[in-house]
Formats: sequence, C-alpha cells, structure tokens
Amino acid sequence: MDVINNFIFRVKEYKAVEFDGEILNFKQAVGIGLYDLHREVIVPSPLTNFIKGVYGRKSQSLSSQRNAASEVCKFLNFVVERIKEKDEDFLLLQQQGIEGLTLLHGAKYISYQTMRSKRGEIKGSYVYRMENYLVEFYYWLKKQNLIEEDFELKHKLISYKGNARSVKVSPFNDLELGTLYPNRREENVDNRIVDFGKNRYNLAVKLIRIAEQIAEDIAFGVCLQLFGGLRKGEVVNLLKTSLKPQGSYGKSGLIIEIRDNRELIFPNKKSTIHEQVKNPRNQSVLISSLLSSLYQKHFEKLNKLEKIGLLKNEKALFISTRTGNPISGKQYYQKFNKVKDKFLEVLSKEGNTEDFEYLFENSWSTHICRGVFTNFLLDIGMSVLEIAIARGDRSLESALSYVEEKTALENMELAVNTLKQHYECKEASIAKTYINELIEAEAYE
Repeated sequence: MDVINNFIFRVKEYKAVEFDGEILNFKQAVGIGLYDLHREVIVPSPLTNFIKGVYGRKSQSLSSQRNAASEVCKFLNFVVERIKEKDEDFLLLQQQGIEGLTLLHGAKYISYQTMRSKRGEIKGSYVYRMENYLVEFYYWLKKQNLIEEDFELKHKLISYKGNARSVKVSPFNDLELGTLYPNRREENVDNRIVDFGKNRYNLAVKLIRIAEQIAEDIAFGVCLQLFGGLRKGEVVNLLKTSLKPQGSYGKSGLIIEIRDNRELIFPNKKSTIHEQVKNPRNQSVLISSLLSSLYQKHFEKLNKLEKIGLLKNEKALFISTRTGNPISGKQYYQKFNKVKDKFLEVLSKEGNTEDFEYLFENSWSTHICRGVFTNFLLDIGMSVLEIAIARGDRSLESALSYVEEKTALENMELAVNTLKQHYECKEASIAKTYINELIEAEAYE
C-alpha cells in the first residue's frame, strides 16, 4: 500500500461498541483513518487506539477526541509532505513507517508551526496547545513500543490555586533539537486580518453562496463588497437608482453611485453612526457572472416584496425580507456574522484545515471584503496607484497596507499627483483590461 502518494490521514467519526454487563451499547467516537485519494474511502488505522486509550474515557467529550485526532492527523500529513519533498530528515520514514518517527520530526513540525505564527497565520498560543497533543502522542507511541526513539518519559508537578497535578514534560524542548517556539510575551493582541489569503477567490464565492442560504437579503451586498470594495455603511446607503449597469444586470460592467442617502433611507433613525458613507464616489465593480446573477435575484425579491405590500421604503436597495424596512448598518453586521459562523462551520466540515484555522484563529468581519477586493486587483496585475484609484482612496497609504509586501512603488511623486486628480473627481475606476482579466480567470473556475 503506497501511503505516501495515495493516502492522507483524516479524522473519522464512528460508532464504538461497548458492553454494560450483558447489554450491548453503541456510542459515537472519533478515530484516525487513512483516506484513499483515488477510491475516496477511509481505511481504519490502528492509531485510533491512541485516541481511544488517551481521550476515549467516559469523562472525555467527543470534541476532546476530535481535537486530538485532528492535531495528530495534521502532524502525520506534514510528515508525508516532507517525504514527498525529499527532505533528508524524513526520507527513511518511507521504509520504516511510524516506527521510524523521532523527536526531530516532532521538533521540525513545532518549528514549522512557529514560523506560521510569526507570519500571523496562526496564534502563538495554538503552537503550545498543539505541542501538548504531540507530547501525548509520542508518550503513547513510546509506551506501546511502537517507535525505536529512546527518550525519557518525565513528569513534573505544577500547582494552580493550591492544587498540584502531574504533567508530562515535552521532549521537544531541547536545545540539541533546535526547536523554535513563539515568544509568549510577543503574542499579537490585535489579530485582525484584511484578506482571505491565497485561496481568496474560492473562499469569496463560498461566502456569497452561504449568504444566499443564511441571509439572502444581504447576499448581493456581500457580493458588492467583495467585487467592489464597498464598506458596510456604503452598502446600506444604496438606493435602487444607485446602480448604473452596463448590459443586462451589469453583465458588461457596473458603476455604483455611492452617496450619503441617510435622510432618504433612515429618516427617523436617531443615530446613523453605523450608516455613514466615508467617501462619496462613483465606484467601478469587477465584472462577475455571480454578481450579475445575484443582482437579478435581488431585484426579483424586491419586486416580490412590493407586490405583497411588505415593502416599506421603495427607494432603498437593501430591505429586510422579514420586516420590509431598510437594513441598518448594525443589522447588516449581525446578518454578516451569522453568515461568517456558517462559513467557518462549512470549512471545518469540508476538512479545509488551513483556511479554517487561519480564518477561525483571527478576527474579521465585513471590512475583510474590502481587503479581498484589493487583493483581487493585485492578482490581476494592477499597480498600487491603480488599486488606490479603484478603491477610491484619498492617499496611497490605505492601499499600501494591503500590498506593501507584494510590490514596490515607482515614481512616488507622479503617483501621488495622479491619485489626487482622481480623488477630486470622485472616480474609483478600473481599467477595462483588468476587468477582462478577471472575467477570463472566472471562466476557469
């Protein structure tokens, strides 16, 4: 069985059999399996005994078992990837299997996760939590005589609020292994993120599709944010007449007139701090067949609300399907966060570990859409100046906060002068060539 090329380790729930006297009972349990990439089935692995023996006690919850299994699977898949990449420290494992695991392999994995934390992809605290599972796994392997590596199983007493307990000492925290750890005192308090990362297009589409299911009255708004960089307050300020489509439902282009329409949409609202428009402008939107489809569906829903007499504001673009009133900034935020929660749940169930961890460990809400839009523009080859113009920024600094590590500015003085002209004209435009590039990219999805 060619595990290296045909299988990956995966968490698997199953029904465990247990006897209570003469009574046969079934209970949900979590194990470790080998997922066959070709047959798309999971083959049971004896490593499930680790979860069963260490985390399968009656006092341990199903989530405790799942967390442990998930961390062990991630470690083992890391080992497999290192073998595929011909890492000399891992190559012998191709013949030796689990028996050949050494402390160095665990140390390399901890160091890898530490580097991820330094890049802001995960929290430093996660690395220490992950190490605890790795320590338990290695101790179990050693006790079961499943690995040849010789290391001492050491414990130490720690006291908390007067209660002492014995804990396992990590064998990886050894200078000779060269294990890298995050600095606990440098834990980043502000863990807000501004983009979905390299898989941004697929994640953006998934977020929109989930919005259609969970909060259909803002799905089109989420789409406008992702493909046009609109802020939350700008979205809820839109009128039906704010949209200036080219072609049917913007299939050939879409310009949005972003204005302060609070008096028309929220005339009786005492505080409109959540509905403010930061920068009135004409905003170009990236052409997308998905956006065009949602555009049409959104207006069909508005027409339906009007026909049944539920529409209480005929001018506003975003209306609650429940009340018929315009959606406020706070309501939009709440709806978006419900979509976000479902989005994270779906990523977790799909086994999309890397994206899930990044988006779960960090803080984000509606404003991330503006960052995703910015990086869409960067992906299709726009310069920082062109991106700043397309975003409707007053200065280059805002755009630079998203792209400063990916590109360098040329001719700063000329760039600043050009940007100033566009800002004063209130135009946030995107060159046709770039719009066409996104259409071509979308065709391959």
